[in-house]
Amino acid sequence: MSNGNRNISGKLRGLPRDRLNSLKIDYPSISPIREFCSSTDIRGFKVRIPRRSGGNYNVVILCDNLLNEAPSAYVLDDIDGHYHLWKKMTIPGTRKSALWVCDASYYGNLKQLYNKQDTDPATRLGFYLAHVIQVLNCSEDPGGCGC
Repeated sequence: MSNGNRNISGKLRGLPRDRLNSLKIDYPSISPIREFCSSTDIRGFKVRIPRRSGGNYNVVILCDNLLNEAPSAYVLDDIDGHYHLWKKMTIPGTRKSALWVCDASYYGNLKQLYNKQDTDPATRLGFYLAHVIQVLNCSEDPGGCGC
């Protein structure tokens, strides 16, 4: 992925590099995206999210302000008709096209739930990843997700 016009500052905004291994326990496929890394933190990840129907979703997670704002998720796979995959767009700071995951951060109560989490960056990112797994898989329920 190309860094594009993304500004990288020296202050901690993402996951501290030394905390990545704590997330690999639950998310073994998580890997940093080089263009979203600084010497102190990681602000972009690729991760495979298991699909209830089999296989995986290939997802990019961006977290530019992890302690204050919920991250955002983008599915790299071409999927039609998924309730929580909205417009196809360019992932910010890249030239890569993906489907934006509607995760209730814009319309919904994710912000309130996110802000109630411990301020530890790994805890917050783990909470968000668990939320994205639920959001992506709930539309696969036979009766729909009820959102």
